[in-house]
Amino acid sequence: MLQKLKRFWLNVLKQLKDKTNIKIFIIVLIVMYSPTWLLLPIGCVFKNATFISAAIAYAVFWAGPCTPFFPIIIGVTLFIRKILNRFNKRRKSAKGLLCLKDLMGLQKKKKKH
Repeated sequence: MLQKLKRFWLNVLKQLKDKTNIKIFIIVLIVMYSPTWLLLPIGCVFKNATFISAAIAYAVFWAGPCTPFFPIIIGVTLFIRKILNRFNKRRKSAKGLLCLKDLMGLQKKKKKH
């Protein structure tokens, strides 16, 4: 069982390929499990059975074998990465255009008085 779990996580990390994707994956994983991590301590502190049962039900549902939890997380991770790549390309292209304008002398020259 431990070997299967290790192999599963190695396959997930292999699909993510780089450190940025792994960071995004961890953030998405934390956000997706946050209802469990928020409701369970609140339920224990206030002794509220509704919060405790909701947190456990959420965790058990997504941990089930028939739910696509990890494919959803990987899909969201890759979607966020694409959005980040678009912003980075726009930023680089905007900087590149400014540099081309400077090189070509297309910027307005200041008038000398």
